[in-house]
Amino acid sequence: MTNVCKYCDEEFDSRNAVFRHLRSNKKCFGLATESSIDNTVGNNSSILKLEKRKVAVQFGYHVLDKDNTTGGNEVAAAVVRTSFFQALRALYPSSPVEEAEGESTFTLASAARLRHPSLMQETTCSAWSDVVGINYKGGPTDIDISSLVQQMQHIVQKDNGELLCVKVLNIESLMVSTKFHAEKSCSQRSYQYMIPMKWLDDSQETKDWVRQKLDAESGHQIQKCGTPLSIVKFKKALKLVESRDVTKASSSVVSSAGRFGKLWQKERRPFHNFCDPSLGSGGMASPSNEHVWRSVDKARLCGFVIDDENDDEALIVIEFRGDGFVAQQIRRMVASAVAIANGWLPLEYFDVATRSDIIIETSIAPSGLLYLSSARYHFVDLVKGSALFEMKDGNKHVDDWLASLQTRLLRAREETAEEENKWLKEVKGISSPRIRLELEQILLNDTLFKKEQILGKNDEKSMERPVEEDSIFSAVPGAYRKTLSLLRDIRSCGKWPRTADTRSRVIRSPSGLLCQEPDVQQHKRRAASSQFQGHLAQCGSFTIVNPYSFVGKLPAVNNQFPELVDAIFELEKHVSSKTSQSCLQNNSLRSESTTLAPTHCAVNSNIEFSPHFANGKGQEHSFSTIIGLGDYVGGEFVVDDKSYDIRYEALKFDGWKQIHSTKHFRGERFSLVFFTPDRRETGTSKGDVSFEDAKAMELVEAHALALPSHPILHFRQNSTDALVINEILGIDQGCTYELSPLAWRSMTKQNNKTEDAQIGFSLKGHEAMLDVGAHIGVFCRYALSVGCKGIIAYEPESENLKLLEKNLLRSNTADLINEGGVTIHQCAVAHGEPGMKNFVNARNRTDGSLNTWRHSLEKHSQYVDKKGTRLPSMGQESLLARSKVQTVPFFGKGGALVPGITFVKMDCEGAEVDILLSPESSHSSNWMDTKNLVFEWSFSKERRVQMFHKAIHNLESAGFNVAYEGQGSWWDTESNCMWPYHSDLVIFAMRK
Repeated sequence: MTNVCKYCDEEFDSRNAVFRHLRSNKKCFGLATESSIDNTVGNNSSILKLEKRKVAVQFGYHVLDKDNTTGGNEVAAAVVRTSFFQALRALYPSSPVEEAEGESTFTLASAARLRHPSLMQETTCSAWSDVVGINYKGGPTDIDISSLVQQMQHIVQKDNGELLCVKVLNIESLMVSTKFHAEKSCSQRSYQYMIPMKWLDDSQETKDWVRQKLDAESGHQIQKCGTPLSIVKFKKALKLVESRDVTKASSSVVSSAGRFGKLWQKERRPFHNFCDPSLGSGGMASPSNEHVWRSVDKARLCGFVIDDENDDEALIVIEFRGDGFVAQQIRRMVASAVAIANGWLPLEYFDVATRSDIIIETSIAPSGLLYLSSARYHFVDLVKGSALFEMKDGNKHVDDWLASLQTRLLRAREETAEEENKWLKEVKGISSPRIRLELEQILLNDTLFKKEQILGKNDEKSMERPVEEDSIFSAVPGAYRKTLSLLRDIRSCGKWPRTADTRSRVIRSPSGLLCQEPDVQQHKRRAASSQFQGHLAQCGSFTIVNPYSFVGKLPAVNNQFPELVDAIFELEKHVSSKTSQSCLQNNSLRSESTTLAPTHCAVNSNIEFSPHFANGKGQEHSFSTIIGLGDYVGGEFVVDDKSYDIRYEALKFDGWKQIHSTKHFRGERFSLVFFTPDRRETGTSKGDVSFEDAKAMELVEAHALALPSHPILHFRQNSTDALVINEILGIDQGCTYELSPLAWRSMTKQNNKTEDAQIGFSLKGHEAMLDVGAHIGVFCRYALSVGCKGIIAYEPESENLKLLEKNLLRSNTADLINEGGVTIHQCAVAHGEPGMKNFVNARNRTDGSLNTWRHSLEKHSQYVDKKGTRLPSMGQESLLARSKVQTVPFFGKGGALVPGITFVKMDCEGAEVDILLSPESSHSSNWMDTKNLVFEWSFSKERRVQMFHKAIHNLESAGFNVAYEGQGSWWDTESNCMWPYHSDLVIFAMRK
């Protein structure tokens, strides 16, 4: 804005200079005093600040550009704001007007600036009635609303063109104290859709009935006749969309807490299946994202339209009201209601499609017949005493605009008539039959699950009975009697503790004891995580420590069961004094003189473990000892694919290096596992170097011996670089992305004679490798060290990229290329078309260390801005660092996967979800020459285990054999499960 005195036209350098001029120039000061209503001047006072004001503007718009990528609502709102200030200054030239400052100066009801991006209105959606809120300063106290609306429309009319038509409808002044924000204050949004009657019923009788209804609304006398059956069916279909009353429904439904009046009673359901697929199944469109949980307050038939210019075609106008709608939700609900009314889909479709555990296809209706019909402000209305924009005699402008908008939409529809007919045929003949097949499979799975539940309950009773009436068990050895008695007492009293997450990940559900109800329980705001419920059946696992040898704080369970703790470690002394079974590797190196007494004991009751390795690392010269107690049949302990009977027979093994599991059993089975974990040193290891950095440096030095052609690996101290190094290289042989033949065979249940079972899952023997999410090159260097000659690496983050290039550069050369070559791309790999996308850097850790390994595309980022929030560490920024990165697809032309690649590693922070859920991933030909695939599945981005299983199914369809830790565990087999853990999961897939 130019700093010019409006009374003498003199120009100044600043706004303050203008005010100084007004105070010193008598002529201009007098004119300002006389003309300004809102500015008062005392004998010795300066001109006061302009008074704050607030208005709400009701307006409509028709988006004519169907290829529009910028929101039509945002463009229209900007036109309205500009015209408001121009009109106000034109009508009241003597009253200074200024735009207020701040984020709330200009707000829009249909925008998603403060709401979640998944709630963004479709860019081509028109509006009968949208609302903007404008805060400003100055202007007259009393505004002639009618004149201002006319003046604004006159200005707007000049801007209306081929892409957009805007209509100003009404203005209402609000008290400054009113907490009005057009987007945040909106308590209910409504959309209308015009459905051609021929989609439901093309008979002449129905057309005549619609004509009679319109005549009746006009006051004409007509002969009453019954509602056509097609209309009745459609109304019933719409009712299925409406949210139920939570006060009359089961306790598992989610209410709309915080909404106005009785709207809190409306059920919130996940509409992830009705969301725009481009938002990503693993991101904004996931049911684990609470923003897709919406309530539909009303779904009703609200009127009819006759298209006089198109053979008097009849259209039904339907309206949806709710607390907000995810992108494409309205059109997908319309298409589904049409399919149900026609009998193409069953009545239960809506209930199934809004279950959080279900992924199912939804059809989408054409876009040209949808428009925003209103935005309600119940809390503001309550303060005002009347509805916003309410007029006693109605507003003819609003009604006329609706008729005009409907006519405009119908004329634009003529261009897409052929596409519309094709769409209807596809819904009837292609998509609906496909959806019915999906529904049948879902209902079949539900039926099987209920049967398994019933069987599980029966098995629960049988678990407490003797295994078989004629079974004769050997007497309990005297040394075991006290421990067994105490364990039985804990179970019978219902005091068995909850199982820790780290251990429950690899526990199976024995005999259906742990089955849950089919409906995933919900709490008020979002879907609750599934949780291992072993304590309900008094089974599970907990750990105690030896109070006489353990240094540190004792766990709470030690204090809860002190007598049991003493009995167990007394039993351990007895067991260690006897000769035991052993399956230790290099057993001769483990002499009694070097063996350490165990400090910990895992206490297990009636559980079966799936194949796994123990977490962490054992202390040097230590091993684990397991022993079984109780009356049971089966339950052999399996180590490296060999079974051992451990009932009152101790077995020594290395749980950190030998894969182990439990066979099925019947009866009452306890087991004790004695072990001594390697304790992390407190403080620092070498001077000011952290424990992780010191450990990483040891691994880096050892790795350098295996790769003498390259300089030592560079990494950033006091960062998560060390965690990456320790995770990938921190095992005795190979790396974390490999499995030994025994481990692969145990996880996949393969025959010993197969080639894969003999080799295991290894990078050795592969000539070319693709690394998606290469970070600083730790895995790439490992690949080089085992003989891989060709490497293609993708890393989008610039600082990581610098270290990646440095770490892959051969010694004494400035070239990365050698014998097949190393190719590095600064790109993110993501499913879909290539392009530039937002990239978010991870927030630093709470201990102040630099976070270098959780960067991701914004669509998949787990981090959010925390403006105004006090963070735990000074090294953390409230606003996240963002940038634009180039993306390339994984499959297809120009994709990351190219011929010749036989080993693929993916760690791309959520992008793998969309890649592996895509149809392309299920076709063997798309994987080209790939034999081995290892990836981290980001459960932190997509928590539904069902979606994980879908990705696994795609890989199996492409010919891969898949293995992962916890395969067959409770979370992997129970229906409707959400991933309950904080960490992600590494998956190994191999094909012939």
